[in-house]
This record gives sequence, structure tokens and C-alpha cells, in this order.
Amino acid sequence: MEDQARKAIKGVYKWDNHETHGLDPAVVPQVDCVVSLWLLTMISKTKDDFQRNLERFTSRLKIGGRLMMFVPLKMTFYMVGHHRYFCLSLEELEVQELVIKAGFIIEKSSLINAVEPSDCVNYKHLGFVLARKVKEA
Repeated sequence: MEDQARKAIKGVYKWDNHETHGLDPAVVPQVDCVVSLWLLTMISKTKDDFQRNLERFTSRLKIGGRLMMFVPLKMTFYMVGHHRYFCLSLEELEVQELVIKAGFIIEKSSLINAVEPSDCVNYKHLGFVLARKVKEA
């Protein structure tokens, strides 16, 4: 399976939210899959920001392509060293609504409970969404 995956992957592209041409069609071709690990709740201050960032992040995804997203739910902060950072706190249904609004059909959604309370991160669940893009947002 690992060999099949390596043969199927034609490229890996990094998305820099601060780079203006990071997802320019001349730089990044259309892709079949986009994976997000906690990213969108970390860089978004509001649900509107989350929506815009999700749409921008998936803008090079082909119609029929898949979005795999892991999202901390009901998260309020995370720590890096002694620095405490804000995190947008969302519920499972809010994330699903935003994904649908961005032009996706959700194929699978699940929750994983937080492992243990921690001083470094505060969240209730980790949400997983597998969605297929059906239209441009």
C-alpha cells in the first residue's frame, strides 16, 4: 500500500497563508486531495475567517477531489513554551456547515475524545471530516 501511495502522489505543496501567490494556478496545479491538520482553527479569528481560509486553502482542489481535515473542537488555547495562543472554538456542526458552504459534500465525519486534560492545550474533541468537492464556493 505504501508503494501504491508513493506512485500516486505527484507532488506535495505547502500552503502559506501569508504568501499572496502561494496558491496561484501558475505555481500550484489543481490537486486531488487536500489535508488539513488543526491548521484552520489556529489561523482563523472568527467563523467568517475560517470560511475564507477554508475556501482559499481548497481553491486548487479539483471538483471531485477530497478534503481530509482534522479539527480540534471546543478548543480555547494552546501553549508553545510559555506563550499562550488563541484558537477558534468551534462545534462539530459548525465545522460541517462551513465545509458544506465551501462547496463540499461530507462523506464521513467522526469525533475522537480528548486524551487527557493538559496545561498545554485545551480541547474537548478532535473532529475528522472527509469531504468531496462538488462545486466552487
